[in-house]
Amino acid sequence: MTSPTMPPGRANGTPPLTLPCREETMPHLNDTRDLASFAAVLAGELPGCWMSEYHRHTECRDQFSLAEDVWDMNLVSGAIAGHLLEHAVVLTGDDGTRLYVIAHPRCDEEFLVAAMAPPGFQAEAFRGVREPDGIAVSDDPFRAAEDIVVDLLPRYEMAIAEVQHNSASPGPPPVTPACAPEHTVTWCGDSLLTAQPENQEVAKALHQGGFAWDLAG
Repeated sequence: MTSPTMPPGRANGTPPLTLPCREETMPHLNDTRDLASFAAVLAGELPGCWMSEYHRHTECRDQFSLAEDVWDMNLVSGAIAGHLLEHAVVLTGDDGTRLYVIAHPRCDEEFLVAAMAPPGFQAEAFRGVREPDGIAVSDDPFRAAEDIVVDLLPRYEMAIAEVQHNSASPGPPPVTPACAPEHTVTWCGDSLLTAQPENQEVAKALHQGGFAWDLAG
């Protein structure tokens, strides 16, 4: 989904979720669940201090813009790519952790929660890091908080640790292949070519092929 300077599909270093807006072919999710209230209670049950920010999507592009940093290549990204969602909530912890919350498009008794990739890292820092894929949680915010604390947050913390390590210890720069030695060849009007080879074998081959020495050089 993208993002800070990195990429959606982070397991192989690709940036965050960037998807085309195919509004005419995507089913619209007519959701009557109170996502804002669920997320507000959920925020109060998570460890630390969390802020809940509700977003209503007025058009298709709003959905993908908000979900750009969703750090998921499984259940949640599939829901975002396959359905027009009316709304979403972003929970932000006091340590900067962000969680993306939406209604489950195929289960009225569940919500989907995914971590969001942190800003400030180059794409290379995410290369080789497995996404801490999101999870489906109960519409009971108390049970949902338990699942997030036990399952999602530990995997997110492991992924963040890898990203931070990669950022602090970047790999060697790519090796630039050595350029082959160049030989100067000049056209001399009457189809005679002159060259300045650096190797006797090359000079001999050129001479046998009809080339002549450029005595002026």
